[in-house]
Order: sequence, then structure tokens, then C-alpha cells
Amino acid sequence: MAKHLSSEKQAALNHFERWLKAYQKSSLLILSIGLLSFLGILFTLTGTLGFSGLSLVIVREIADSLLHTSLPEMAAKALGIVIAMAFAAGFATLGIFASKGKEWCYYLGLGLYLADFLLLFLGRYAFSWSVLEAEFWIQFAIHLVFVFAFGLVGFYLFKAKKAMKVYNETK
Repeated sequence: MAKHLSSEKQAALNHFERWLKAYQKSSLLILSIGLLSFLGILFTLTGTLGFSGLSLVIVREIADSLLHTSLPEMAAKALGIVIAMAFAAGFATLGIFASKGKEWCYYLGLGLYLADFLLLFLGRYAFSWSVLEAEFWIQFAIHLVFVFAFGLVGFYLFKAKKAMKVYNETK
């Protein structure tokens, strides 16, 4: 015999289910951040693309600084690719564990991505608003889309926690 829930409990469960779906999808965003970053650096260092707009800002800055060291160019590019792979693997691992319910992995991935977004403004383009390149706007747009998606999940999380409080208090 099916147990009927009160309208408050049903609404609470609906909010929780929406949050869970959004959370699971955003966990995959963390994984895709790493993949996009790796592809961006790989394309840039191999000369396939003339810009690194797809990559994480921190990875781009490290790769660029390696090219300006005393290392031979091929060694610097190879090291840049290895570092990009390490960041990609890190974000992929966080995304996989977050999708399995490890909230701390989700929040760590979000925090790292927000720090990278901040670095976009404090790094190469700091205080040079008159000379912004297309690369900046590409990175800004990509970061903005991901931050918006994370914000939606935060909104659903807030509503889900509020709804679950109502669920637990309702008899």
C-alpha cells in the first residue's frame, strides 16, 4: 500500500530531487573544467590554436612562464603539457568524487575555480582594461558560464536544505 505524503513533504522532496539532479550535473562541470583546460593548453602549445582561452588561467600562466625560462622550447612545452594533465586529472578526480556524493570535493573544485576566475583579473590583465584581448573575453565568458552553473546549484542547495528542514519537522 502506497504511503501518501502531505503536500509540504512532497514539495520538500521535489526541491531535494531538483537539487540532486543539479548537483550531479554540476559535478560533471568540474570534470569538464579539467578537460577543457587540458585541451586548451595542448592546442596552444602544439600551435593548433593561437590562444589559450579554453584553459584555466593558472595553467596558462604556468605554461607561459615556462616558455620564458632557460629550458629548451620543447622541454618547456612538454612540461606545460604535463602540468596541464596534472590539473586536468585533479579536476577530473574532484568531479568524479563529487558526483559520488562527496560534497567537500564539489566545494573544493568550486573554490579552486573561483580562485582561477579571480586570477583572471589579477594576472596578465590586471589594471590594463584598455588593452584587453579577445582571449580575455573568451576566458571571461567561459568562467562566467561555469560560475553561473555553480550558482544555480547553490540556489537549489539552499532551497533543498530549507525544504528538508520542513520535511523533517512535518509529521
